[in-house]
Amino acid sequence: MTMSLCLKELEKLSFPFYLQKLLEERIKKTVFSESLFDSFNEKIENKINEYLNSDFANSYNINRSDMPNIRDINSLKEVSNESSLYFRQALEMFKASQNMNRNHKNSSPLVEYYGYLQCLKGIISTYLDTEKTKFFSYHGLKTVKNNDSYCQTEIKPFGVFPAFLLIFDKQNMLIKEMLSKDYKPTIEQLLQDPYFLEVKRPFEDPTKSIIVSWMLSSIVRYKPNNWERICLGKEDDIILQIREFRKNTLPKCIFRIIDETINLKFYY
Repeated sequence: MTMSLCLKELEKLSFPFYLQKLLEERIKKTVFSESLFDSFNEKIENKINEYLNSDFANSYNINRSDMPNIRDINSLKEVSNESSLYFRQALEMFKASQNMNRNHKNSSPLVEYYGYLQCLKGIISTYLDTEKTKFFSYHGLKTVKNNDSYCQTEIKPFGVFPAFLLIFDKQNMLIKEMLSKDYKPTIEQLLQDPYFLEVKRPFEDPTKSIIVSWMLSSIVRYKPNNWERICLGKEDDIILQIREFRKNTLPKCIFRIIDETINLKFYY
C-alpha cells in the first residue's frame, strides 16, 4: 500500500454525492436492518460505559451527557456532506506533505499528522454526532516530559483519539489498555515492539499509528533540534523505523480505516 493509493481513495470520498451513494449502496448490499443498527448502538453504549468507568473519565467528571451520540444512518445526505469536508481537508494536507520540497521536508510530519487527524474526523463524523465539542475539538493526546526518549505520550480523557476508539475498538480491549494512567508509551517502545517487528506488519492496529504520527509531529513542533538530528543522523534502528513507518505503515493504516468506514465494517 502506498500513499498515492490512499490519496485516490480520499479524493473519491471528498465528494459528498459519491460518499452518500457509496454508503447507500453498501447499506443495500449488507441488508442494513434496524436490528443491525440497534446492535451497533448497543456496542457503542458498552464502549461508552467502559470509557466512563476509566480512571481518566472519573478524574475529569465526565458523564454520559458529555459523550457523543450515534448518527442516524438514514440521514446520509447530512452525514456525507460533513464527512466529505474533512476527507477533502485530509487529502489536501497529505498532498501538501508529499509535495514538500527538500527545504521544507523537515516540517512534513506535522502536515502529515494533521491530514491524519482530519481523516479521522471524517471517519468519526460518519458514525457519531460531532456536536459534543469535548470529543471533537481536541486531539486527545498529550506529550509527557521524558529526557530519555525522543517523545512520550499519554491519552487524554476526551478528544478525537478517544472518540475514534469508541468506533474502532470492537472488543473494548484498547479502551481498557489505553485509557489508563499507566499507559504512557514512548516512541521507541512503539517502534521497537518485537511482535510488530517479527510479523513485519507494524502497527496492524491503526490506533498506534495515530499515536506515532502525533509523536513525530510533536517532535517537529516542540523539539526541532531533535528532529533535525533524526533527519541528519546515522541510520540506526529508530531512524530506519521512523522512515519505514512513514513510507509504508502509515498509508496501510489510513487505507484500512478508510476501507472499514466505506464498507460499514464498524457496524459488525
